[in-house]
Amino acid sequence: AYLETAIHKAVAAKEKCPSNIVVHKTKYNKEKTTDGIANGGARLVDEMIDFISAEISSTPLPADETKQEHDISISVVGNSLGGLYARFALSLLPSTLSCPC
Repeated sequence: AYLETAIHKAVAAKEKCPSNIVVHKTKYNKEKTTDGIANGGARLVDEMIDFISAEISSTPLPADETKQEHDISISVVGNSLGGLYARFALSLLPSTLSCPC
């Protein structure tokens, strides 16, 4: 919660720099930390795909856009077990996405 608040404050402070930063706090692994890093990472990548898909669906492309693609960047922050889940999820992300990456 602290990091989420800090990011939102930093973005708000840079009003002259237009940005579309979305912060998501994961939920899929809550109370599910005893079945291993692979399972936790797999749940996390599923949540990432669900979240990214929902964000892309709710953000239309500009009318003058010639390419029918969204340009996105993903940053992941995790510490301790969450960091291990994040690393594992990131290793699965390219093969899980339905686009050539």
